[in-house]
Amino acid sequence: MTLPSPLDFPSPFQFLTNIFEDQLAFNQQLLPAPPEHMSEMEKVYWTKEYLLHLTSEMDEVLRELNWKIHRKEKLQIIPSNLLEELIDIWKYWLSIVVLWGFTPEQVLEEYQRKSTVVALRQQQESALKNTTQPIVVVDVDGVLADYRSAFMKAVAKLMPEFDNMHQYHVSKDYDVGRDIGIKIQDRIRIKHYLREQGWFSAMTVLSGAQQFMQWLQGCGYFILVLSARPSTTYKRLFSDTLSWLRNNGMPFNALVFTEEKHEYLHHLMTYERKRIDFAVEDELGQARNIAELGIKVYLLNRPYNDAPTIHGVIRVDRLQEIAEIYEGIGRPRG
Repeated sequence: MTLPSPLDFPSPFQFLTNIFEDQLAFNQQLLPAPPEHMSEMEKVYWTKEYLLHLTSEMDEVLRELNWKIHRKEKLQIIPSNLLEELIDIWKYWLSIVVLWGFTPEQVLEEYQRKSTVVALRQQQESALKNTTQPIVVVDVDGVLADYRSAFMKAVAKLMPEFDNMHQYHVSKDYDVGRDIGIKIQDRIRIKHYLREQGWFSAMTVLSGAQQFMQWLQGCGYFILVLSARPSTTYKRLFSDTLSWLRNNGMPFNALVFTEEKHEYLHHLMTYERKRIDFAVEDELGQARNIAELGIKVYLLNRPYNDAPTIHGVIRVDRLQEIAEIYEGIGRPRG
């Protein structure tokens, strides 16, 4: 038998594409219909079947490892057997991937995205735990990123019956969709579209945001970007937000997602013994909750937060005002 030369092997990407096509062709001999013609419930059923087979193959891997501590007799580990069982796991995993219509390009992109997120989380957890710098907490939507503009663009795309007059609507409600009279089921559909289709990686930067973040960095603050975006439900929001911050020159030290911001900050102050100098918000409820912890909060004036505040919440019209206050140029307003 003559072994192929390295030149005979396809490129890594072509190799991956070939594997996808090979697995799909094999699976179609077993499936009741091609994946593109299957209902969602049929795909759920076959995903369950593949996962059960995959779980069984994981047990086969264990059997090759002589892992039971109560067994006195230890058989020889045979690497070729181990590799074969690992390939079986891979093939069932790949069966699920092709069943749901994911492409090699999507798999490679998601692998890179996930690797970046895992690395960042590890780095920032260590940095946040060990920092002795004073912390500044900065919100994203409505402070750094123009979420409302992105929402209106999605409305124009998905609901063309909402014409351009809504582009200039002065919002009095934090939920822009509710403010312009969109029914709840359509608001949910639009938010899902924004979160699932990567819009959070391409939002418009609000005026002065980049300069403000760079000013914070220059002052020696530990910059904690704290967002209420639902990254637990839509896992890609972490990497989309990360990409947006980096692509727009926004320095930061940690990126954290939670809807209960005050609870997270209470933990940082009480159990981690961290010093938080101030926070920047646009949502009135979040600002009040954070201020009740004794943290100074700068609230960016927006039509939707025009209501009485509490002690510790300081209103500003623009981010630069915060820098001016700290540099003795401006005067804080309660």
